[in-house]
Amino acid sequence: MDKNGFMWFGTIDGLNRFDGYTFKNYRRDPTSTTSIGNNSVYTLLATDNDQLWIGTTKGLYIYNPVTDVFRLIDSTANHVVRSICRDKGGNFWLSADYRLAVYNETTKKFRWFPADSIKAISIVFKINACTENRVIEIRLRVFT
Repeated sequence: MDKNGFMWFGTIDGLNRFDGYTFKNYRRDPTSTTSIGNNSVYTLLATDNDQLWIGTTKGLYIYNPVTDVFRLIDSTANHVVRSICRDKGGNFWLSADYRLAVYNETTKKFRWFPADSIKAISIVFKINACTENRVIEIRLRVFT
């Protein structure tokens, strides 16, 4: 639920907002550069500044409810973003394509942690919980 009282639901058929009475559906519109870029939504994060961060199978999008516009974070294009959280310092942590990344909103830069740096063939990242202060647990499953 965001601070305006809307409940948000991500599905394989788009993003849905519920106001307590009706649903509003957001789906990819191939003719629009301001629609959500993919209908398969894995994760959502509502921020204090009224933005909604949306992880999809085609990248990370930010929804601005004032303008009703979705914006792709370019360096995440075509990455499967499965989970996201924000720490006290304002950094956004996400798992995407078997890697962990941290995004600094001020500098607009990502830092990607490659899977091979952990000396594993394949690693699945899942951010289980996040508080305002820190990422509580990052679980790694290593497959050899």
